[in-house]
Amino acid sequence: MDDSSTPTRGPGNETEYAWKDKSADKETRKYSNKLRDVYALAERLNGSFGQLAIAWSLKNKSVQCLLLGAYNIDQLYESLQSLQVTIKLCVSCERLFAPCYI
Repeated sequence: MDDSSTPTRGPGNETEYAWKDKSADKETRKYSNKLRDVYALAERLNGSFGQLAIAWSLKNKSVQCLLLGAYNIDQLYESLQSLQVTIKLCVSCERLFAPCYI
């Protein structure tokens, strides 16, 4: 089978896929920055990332039922602590959870 039809990559050898790499890097940076903001928000609210995710779900009007799963009592306690984070979560902070569009 001839592999000459597959574009090769290397220094000084641009391929037809180079634009995809640049686009992916831009998107990765965008999501990385968003995640960094979410982690910072969780820290400001004295909660964890998981607690903030549960708190957001509880405040989200489109969520009708939230099921929590836990392997042990400590994990259940951690999840239930998200109720405290929910109380602290303000409407102005919810813009962090808006979808990322390019």
